[in-house]
Amino acid sequence: MKNLGALVVCVCSLTTLAFLGCGDKLDPAPAGGDIDTSNGSTYCYPVKQILENYCTRCHASALTGGSRNNAPTNVNFDTYEAAAASAERANGRIQDGTMPPGGGVSQEEKDAFQQWVDEGLPEDCPAGVDGDGDAVALTCVSGRYYTGEESATMRPGENCIACHAREGEGPVFELAGTVMGAFHDEDRCVGVSGVTVEITGDDGNKTTLVSNSSGNFFYPPDDDRRLAAIAAIKTPYTVALKMGGKERRMSTAQTNRNCMDCHTALGTNDAPGRIVAPE
Repeated sequence: MKNLGALVVCVCSLTTLAFLGCGDKLDPAPAGGDIDTSNGSTYCYPVKQILENYCTRCHASALTGGSRNNAPTNVNFDTYEAAAASAERANGRIQDGTMPPGGGVSQEEKDAFQQWVDEGLPEDCPAGVDGDGDAVALTCVSGRYYTGEESATMRPGENCIACHAREGEGPVFELAGTVMGAFHDEDRCVGVSGVTVEITGDDGNKTTLVSNSSGNFFYPPDDDRRLAAIAAIKTPYTVALKMGGKERRMSTAQTNRNCMDCHTALGTNDAPGRIVAPE
């Protein structure tokens, strides 16, 4: 595992410019090292760790009021979408040393962030590398890959919510994901069908889905039920997977309904990898 620094410090400006700001000069994080971007620099690795080291103490969507240290409420770095939206301007301030206010960003980290911007802000981990920069062998336990047309079973393992939003077509889902056979099954590997996905909202209301022949599950099943879906799944929610009398439960309640933001083949946001069927 690559150590990019243990202390989280916000990336923010001490000036009166409206982009980033903290009330006090915070202590710098120790400079990171051993960053390997020879296979590319992506949000998954090493940018997410850099942002966690220097940014999300102030710039996180869950923080409010004084806990943000005067950081603007619309500038956050705790998700890929938020980080990408502010990446160009943040990079300029990182490179010229005006943020974080306490300093501490190593040249290696600056170069990795610059490379991420130059390469078009890719999200997924470089091939065969996890979020810590460690090598991981991708698998396909089913031995089958989806090659069909667009349908409810298409592209198992991919981020359908993000894709539909980006392309401006396809159903709008409030929650979606794929149940796979192993933690590191790669995109388009056919997942596990017939798994009951039981979602329990913060109000105790339960929504039950079943993975289809590719392992995909999504809610609502059509656009007409979208408003009902928003009301049905109150965040934070938990998930239990059930199949053949066995069960696997999510360890931490979640507020993001897009399962594939975290459950990639290599895992992001502390997920171990894929959503895996109970065994």
